Amino acid sequence: MLVEDVGRVLAFAAFFSAIHWTVRLFCPENIISAFKPFNSKGPKRAVLAGYVTSLCHGTIEVSVGLWIHLPRILNEPFLQDKSLGPMSDPVALQCAILLGYMIADSTWTFDITPLYYFHHFATVVIWGYCLYYRIDMNFMGLGILIGEAPNPAINLRWLFRSFQLSKPAEICEVIFVLIWLPVRQGLELMCCYHYVWTSDAMPMFWRLILISGNLMTAFWTAEIFGLLRRRLFGKSKQK
Repeated sequence: MLVEDVGRVLAFAAFFSAIHWTVRLFCPENIISAFKPFNSKGPKRAVLAGYVTSLCHGTIEVSVGLWIHLPRILNEPFLQDKSLGPMSDPVALQCAILLGYMIADSTWTFDITPLYYFHHFATVVIWGYCLYYRIDMNFMGLGILIGEAPNPAINLRWLFRSFQLSKPAEICEVIFVLIWLPVRQGLELMCCYHYVWTSDAMPMFWRLILISGNLMTAFWTAEIFGLLRRRLFGKSKQK
């Protein structure tokens, strides 16, 4: 790992921590009074700051990812290269943003479940390992973009719902589902098949890592389908 990479990770951890604590300490009281978090029992200021920081991270990560990878996606056959090669500087920047946020987020998140702990730990280990050795399967940066693509919509949904803005929350919910199913679940399955079953260059360790990550996505997809079922059939029963 380059000294520059360590500096980037620490800089982004400080950046996201600064966003969190600015909102947490200086948000006006009238906004805090109107904020009623629906999915967390942590202190209201801390929960609001967590939502805002997560929204900022997702927006930055997706913007940087599209800037790096969209020309490649549009101009090259998708997932053509299966080789194990050196990590480029733009992908190293993506990893630094992700690792900085994950490290910072672990210091203020409330109502943590074992799956959430595992998600944070696995993310730091996987992308930290790749950044440390500067290795890339021509997938790591694209994987970050795929993983973060639905996050701005879900964080906006949480914010709107916590401020009792039901219509904007429902719109964000629809956008989130429309992004999650084809991008997060669909492309992740495609990448998992591509690298696990059809690539000779992929070491067994990385095959297991990709499979475990895809299983986590599948678990969350099942929860999303459960939400859709309750929304659609629950309303029908009420009528």
